[in-house]
Amino acid sequence: MLRQSNSFLIALLVSGSLLVTTVRAQDPFGLGSDPFGGAGEASPLDTGDTSTAAAAKPKDDGETDPVVLAIRKSNPTSPAELGRAIRNVVNLGRPDEAKKYITQLLGTSPDESTLVELHRELGSALFMRMTRDGRFAPEGPTLATMVLDAAYAASHDPAHLAALIDKLSDPDVAIRHTALVDLRAGGTDSVVALIGVLSDSSRVSEHAVIRATLVGLKELSVGPLVGALETRDEALLPQVIVVLSRLNASQVTPHLLRPYFTYDQDSLVRQAAEYGLKKLLNALPSQYDAEQYLARETQQYLDGKLLGRLDYENKITFWSWDVAKSAPVQQSYPGTTASLMMATRLAGDLYAIAPNNIDHQRLYLTALLESAKRANGLDQPLPTGDGTAYATAAAFGMDAISDVLEYALKQRKTAAATGAIEVLREIGNKELLVSTGGRPSPLALCLKHADRRVRFAAVETIMKLDPIEPFAGSSYLAEALGYFASAVGSRRVLVAHPRVDIAQSLVGTLSELGFEADTAQTGRQALRLSVQYPDYEFFLISDAIDNPAASELIQQLRRDPETAAMPIGLIARQDQFEQ
Repeated sequence: MLRQSNSFLIALLVSGSLLVTTVRAQDPFGLGSDPFGGAGEASPLDTGDTSTAAAAKPKDDGETDPVVLAIRKSNPTSPAELGRAIRNVVNLGRPDEAKKYITQLLGTSPDESTLVELHRELGSALFMRMTRDGRFAPEGPTLATMVLDAAYAASHDPAHLAALIDKLSDPDVAIRHTALVDLRAGGTDSVVALIGVLSDSSRVSEHAVIRATLVGLKELSVGPLVGALETRDEALLPQVIVVLSRLNASQVTPHLLRPYFTYDQDSLVRQAAEYGLKKLLNALPSQYDAEQYLARETQQYLDGKLLGRLDYENKITFWSWDVAKSAPVQQSYPGTTASLMMATRLAGDLYAIAPNNIDHQRLYLTALLESAKRANGLDQPLPTGDGTAYATAAAFGMDAISDVLEYALKQRKTAAATGAIEVLREIGNKELLVSTGGRPSPLALCLKHADRRVRFAAVETIMKLDPIEPFAGSSYLAEALGYFASAVGSRRVLVAHPRVDIAQSLVGTLSELGFEADTAQTGRQALRLSVQYPDYEFFLISDAIDNPAASELIQQLRRDPETAAMPIGLIARQDQFEQ
């Protein structure tokens, strides 16, 4: 959702996010409004004095039977005639009559082009009505699905989009306007295709009208264009920045800081970024303020700040740049994962602006590993190979990743800690186990970490390092090996309930959900079983348990490193529920 630049500036000033010096946006090329002379770029929507007369509505005198009889007398037979007949009787409120013509139309076995033409002439509303109104079933929904699917496929067809883009340069304003309307129907696929033209150096003559078209598509353009900001194409990047700036897309402001501070002053990318910052903020930040702002934003996203509004699946669409495709691509992620990906992106910009700052480097690598582990799956190893988070982190060396491990443990970023240990497994050596002042090293301390994934990763890494001599915390290794050796390889749950019948009932329910369950009738039994299997995924504890009571039992489970991070469900009796 777009925000006005003034509102964004006020928000930044109130929160102390950026301290800036107010300036007026001036065209670096003396052309007026932006590095590409955008003030003179006419949008295909600019139709001058051309106007379209409103279609006259047919007179409705309230009599329906004569109209129906007239339509029957016209004897519609072609798909176009049948389509118009369907529309007319639907508008008369006669679904019974419409079903006759729908059946007749389906009997013609219309091909894709015919269905697309029906959609073009009759519009989406008619067919959407057929899908929702049960009086048209089953014929109506069948035809509607065919038409809508065909129209969607056609509007997103690359060849169709390419043809529409060619029409944007047509001298006829009506053709340009129709092309823009049809491109809007193509959604973000149209925007991606338009960005592809901007990246084509052989089509420079079309770039001005393409930029104007992207502005004309308004909010539809923002997501793909934000993804395109990751490109390193120095011909494409400034155009993307200028279009987003002309759209007043305030969310682009953080992404302008990297090109503004890292490109040479005479670079077109730098000039476009300067134009964008001036237009969106009416100001230019200092490098110190930019670094502080990016560091705070990164930390907030790492701590759970949502990137945007969740959809019906509790996911957020994240746009990024696909180097192989040379195009922006979108993917939906759980809200927390999308936030971590944004944290990684901003932290990468922060590190690029000040690569010699060790704090920025540590924050970047933490965000990178936390995001990669959660996106790939906490129980899966990090993918290796060129361009992966693993390869990027490994390139920083053992000391840097060891520093990240210690930082991630302090910040309770267990996914980043696990990822760091995986990287150290391949690039590390026995120095990782050297203690300071008799205190175990961060890697050795991971052997007693509350998170089982961290413990297991540490065991694997230390076993690969194969230390010959004892090290501070070496006794933890034997304990961890014994713990993981007792795994049976099944999904397990511990149920602690004093009544055997209720416990067995829960066991049956959990079995239907794919879990094996163990039961304990006392708190003491629950404590003993809690460390018996490393396969436990959660505990279910009744508030009626005793010896010890539920409150004390939970406290003891939280004090034990092996169960401290275990999810616990408390089964409360009705009279104890509020407590």
